[in-house]
Amino acid sequence: MKLYRSRYILFKISGQIDEEEFLFYIRAILLPHKIKITFKKWPFIIVKIDHKSWEQFKEQFKRSSKPRILIQSKRFSISSIKTSGTIKKLKEKIKVNSLFN
Repeated sequence: MKLYRSRYILFKISGQIDEEEFLFYIRAILLPHKIKITFKKWPFIIVKIDHKSWEQFKEQFKRSSKPRILIQSKRFSISSIKTSGTIKKLKEKIKVNSLFN
């Protein structure tokens, strides 16, 4: 049994933002113990966080079945698309989104 589980979150970014600034905003919302960018294919980024931080974030949205993250400014916008326990599912989602855009 794994003591530490991870969650992967797929984000879509529009506008100009660097990695450090992106991570700053995501840390401010999720308050994760650990966070890491695991995959980048513009405009998509997959972030790995600890499962406990994701569960605490979801707890704030008990009535919503799919909590979403949306950050907007004049220069950029960041929106979460999907969360998964595996990176493979999110990469498949990127392929599907790339076909339709």
